[in-house]
Amino acid sequence: MLELGPGFGATTRVLVNLTPSLTALEIDEKSARLLDGSLGERVRILHGDATRIPAEDCSFDTVVAFTMLHHVPSPAKQDQLFAETFRVLRPGGVFAGSDSLTSLGFRLIHLGDTSVTVDPGRLPDRLAAAGFERTRIATTAASFRFQGTRPLVDSTGGAGRLTTRANTPDGPRWCSPHGPVGPGLPAGLACAHGHPRAPAPARRLGGPAAVAHGPPHLRRRRSAGGPAGG
Repeated sequence: MLELGPGFGATTRVLVNLTPSLTALEIDEKSARLLDGSLGERVRILHGDATRIPAEDCSFDTVVAFTMLHHVPSPAKQDQLFAETFRVLRPGGVFAGSDSLTSLGFRLIHLGDTSVTVDPGRLPDRLAAAGFERTRIATTAASFRFQGTRPLVDSTGGAGRLTTRANTPDGPRWCSPHGPVGPGLPAGLACAHGHPRAPAPARRLGGPAAVAHGPPHLRRRRSAGGPAGG
């Protein structure tokens, strides 16, 4: 599982007890260092940008973002985050999270801070533009929750192919439910047919850059002979 924008780690402390392997990506270096000091033995803490996720394609089964989307500085950057999330998810993987709705109190506590709230009514179309399907939105008076899924079946229409395509600035790339596909790609490059791309650089606090692997449902399924998932 990958958590985007954990901040001071309130949700990270919950998630670490719910999944066997967790990576948290935080853009603020000070916050990332504090998280690494308190949770680094149980969570891979990365310092990096969620609009350019430092992970290979098809690296995770689940990506979550809790109360952080409004800190992304523009709708265009938010859409870039959605596209990057789609890229690093395996086919069948889920992107889920929550965020706040605009209110007077919300605006007051964000005076002098980045606050670009997301309209939940438009979010399904924005996620669909990134490639997600089966999007679900639930709203309350002050917040909303969302969930979208990366398709299992090839989005280009190939009958029976358990692969899916992500359109990126570097060209289309394909993934299978078990990770990257594409014969002859150099180790460490993104899954692709014709357009391999290295993941964005990142610094693993306290050690080399790393990518976590594995919500339990796919990890258990692959334990009989395939590689563990993430």
